[in-house]
Amino acid sequence: GGIPFFLFICGLILLGIIEYFKLIDNRGKQPNFYLVLSGSLIIAVGSYFCSFIFMTIFTFVILIIIALFSNPDDISDYIQKIGSFVFPILYFGWFLSHGILLRNIGFDGNISEFSKNQMGLQNPGFFFLVIVFACTFMNVSGAYFAGKGLGKHKLAPRISPGKTVEGTIGGLIVSVIGALLFNYLFSSPLSWEWCVIFGLVIGVSAVFGDLLESALKRGAGVKDSGGIVPGHGGILDRFDSFFFVFPVAYYLTIIYYYSNGVSFF
Repeated sequence: GGIPFFLFICGLILLGIIEYFKLIDNRGKQPNFYLVLSGSLIIAVGSYFCSFIFMTIFTFVILIIIALFSNPDDISDYIQKIGSFVFPILYFGWFLSHGILLRNIGFDGNISEFSKNQMGLQNPGFFFLVIVFACTFMNVSGAYFAGKGLGKHKLAPRISPGKTVEGTIGGLIVSVIGALLFNYLFSSPLSWEWCVIFGLVIGVSAVFGDLLESALKRGAGVKDSGGIVPGHGGILDRFDSFFFVFPVAYYLTIIYYYSNGVSFF
């Protein structure tokens, strides 16, 4: 947690954006690399201090970009430019920064008090982050082995020919097992019903995150986004699932606390 985890997320954002720009290198007009990177990192900084600053900064970053490229004479070119800037900032800055929000969720006094008194957790952000990483990685592994042994029906052949329905189901089952297992290792702060919910939701989010990255690579005509992670490819290949998992897990955690009577405002 703290500064080290914040820098880890910033590192993912930096390396991910570098890989993204390499993917779109030969795909027409590129947005300005430094504007995309600075916008994404500013959002990450906002998420480190508090969720309100995070949302406020994100809003102003998008508004500034819209204002900078305002061109009423050519609306189609204007929309294309806005989209080329907003997508990577949303994908890297906004999505990944939810990992920081999740890790620091215990900074909220009401959440901290409930976690200590009702869940037996001194550091809820650490617990939920472990659950997220465990479910995501176990989902990927479970899907691989289930698909390899049982896979017959393609899940999304045009996007990712190797993924199967059977593999996806196997991954979801293993994701739920991961949530139950790591919840037990933390002395069961969550009920088994919530473990199943977390396992399933994180597993489904991981699949969507992986499919989106596969679509980006397919559009660029490459197999791997890079080669920085031995045996996996690039940063996007290794952490693609978390682009969807982090925000979904964060808001699911908020829903969990809210359903247990924890107020935020």
